[in-house]
Order: sequence, then structure tokens, then C-alpha cells
Amino acid sequence: MLSVHPLTILIVLSQSVYIFFFKKKNYLIYILLSLTIYLLLNYSYVIKGLSGALTPGHTKLQFNFFLSYFFNTFFGNKYFGGFYILLFLFLFLFNFKKIFKNEIILYSIITIFLSYSAIVLGYLFSFHIAAPRYIEFIVPLIILVLMYNIDEVIIKFKIKLLFISKLLIFIIIIINLFITNDNKPVKKPHTKAALEIIKINNIKYIYINSNQYFSTYLKSINYFQLQNFFLLENETISHKKILKFAFLCLKEAKHNSVKRDIIENAQCRKEFDNFKSYKIIDLADYKIILYKGD
Repeated sequence: MLSVHPLTILIVLSQSVYIFFFKKKNYLIYILLSLTIYLLLNYSYVIKGLSGALTPGHTKLQFNFFLSYFFNTFFGNKYFGGFYILLFLFLFLFNFKKIFKNEIILYSIITIFLSYSAIVLGYLFSFHIAAPRYIEFIVPLIILVLMYNIDEVIIKFKIKLLFISKLLIFIIIIINLFITNDNKPVKKPHTKAALEIIKINNIKYIYINSNQYFSTYLKSINYFQLQNFFLLENETISHKKILKFAFLCLKEAKHNSVKRDIIENAQCRKEFDNFKSYKIIDLADYKIILYKGD
């Protein structure tokens, strides 16, 4: 699980807590090994963080986080999310004592708890990471804990209809998959659609208002590469060979709708020497402003 996802440092922390409190022996070796793997996989991210070049997240903590804990996103919508979070809490309290007897489940609980705690701590230190994608690695752990607790209930009450019980759970999961397909509350920006509009307007040069991470993402898109688009920087825009270009302005995240209009108006307004805007295309996630030379 120690992928190139920077927040998988939480997995290292979870391993450290589990080994230190419940294993005792040789815990330092395991912790150092996990930390070394993490640093190797996330070397560039760590260097940027230490140098101060790391851009803080923009997904601020909202009150509804404490109601759903992203279960509405993890399991498709607010209805299934509400069902699973209530089931999770009930079974967790019901089988609380047995959790400490199962090492895998105990480790899963620690990881889930620390992941949610990191989001709150990030908010307190102005490092906003309150988005489901940052801790999506806990979803299999949530499902694992759920299935373990369900089995424990079945065993405890000696439910004879074991097959029917598990079949019911399977049917609920299948219904969840079909009903909630492509029903995420916050979808990724439709970047390819924005690029297609720029292509239709016969423009090859693009200026963006975002950080280097978005620049790297944009260059990795197949359509961007196939159309031979070129990203501009401030010092290259005044080049005589550039007759026109598109300003691809990424709007504020949808979940931050309270300040979205204010921020959008500020970051999508920009003056360029020897160029003037002649067309504005407003999309859900982007504002495209086309410029041509005076």
C-alpha cells in the first residue's frame, strides 16, 4: 500500500502505532523499513515539502464532513453512505471487545482513525486535505472491518440462514454499484472538453493560472499531446511568433461554492502586454479566455 500517494505516510504511522503498542519486539526495524520505502517512493514530494515549494491543498474542511466522513462518496451517494456508516458504527460498538483480538482488524481500525484525524489536523495547520481522494486507500479497510463484524454477529446469534444473510449483503452491494454509477458529488474537471474547444478555435498555445502539478497533469493528457499544444509562461507570451493563445483558467473546486465566484473573478482576470481578449467561454470547471495580438 506504500504507493507514490504522499498521504500514505499515514500507513507508516499506523504500522508504527500498532507495532509499538501491540507487538513491542523489533518494532523499530519494521518502522524504519516502512519509512525508507515511503521516502524512496515519494522522494520528490518530500523534498518540495522541506524546501517550502509544496502548495497547500485547497479542499477545506466542511461541517458535513463530520456527518458523512466521506461515506457518501466512498459508497456512491448519501443514502448508501448513511446506511454503511450507521452499520459500521453499530457493529463496531457491538463487537468492540473482539476487535482487539484480531490483529488485522485492529490495524485496519487504527489506519482508519489516523486517516480521519489527519484531515482535521491538516485543517488546524492550514493544510487543507479534506477530500475523499486523499484517503481513498481506507475503503478496502472499511469493507474488511464491516465483513468481519457481520460474520461475528452471525456467529454470535447462531443465525442458521447464513447463506441468505450473505446473499442479502451481496445484493445490496450490487444495487449500490448500479444505482450509484458515475454519481460522485464532486467530479474531476472535464479537461479534455476544454482542450477540444481550444482546438476548435485553432489555437495551439495555452496559458494556465494553476500550479506546477496542474501543468504536469495537463501535459500528461493524451489529447494534449496528440494536438501538439504548447504551455506558455509569462516571459514567452510576448514572443512575436505568437499571434493568439488561450487562457485556460481553472475555477475553484465545486465543494467550495461559497467563495467560488469571488476567487474565480480574481484569478481569471489577467492582463497581457500587446494582447487583448476577444472571446470568453464559460464552462462548469473552466473559463477559457481567448487572446490575440493588438
